[in-house]
Amino acid sequence: MLLKVLKVLKVLELINKGSGKIALNNLEILSNKDIGEPLLGGYFIQLLKDMKQRKLIKSDENGWYYSITEKGLDYLQEHYED
Repeated sequence: MLLKVLKVLKVLELINKGSGKIALNNLEILSNKDIGEPLLGGYFIQLLKDMKQRKLIKSDENGWYYSITEKGLDYLQEHYED
């Protein structure tokens, strides 16, 4: 599961350098790219909810657009290896 969390955070880190937020459907597509067992649909939504509870990411009030938090950036820096 750590790999999937890191993949989502890495996508959001790249988006953070641009517009700062990404639509849910695009986040799902990019986060599942090059992963052996992708998380789709409800499983992906549950992962995002867990990450929001841990304050690694945030979303708009409707849950359509997501962005990374400072805590998420710190977590990524601590756990991600190129």
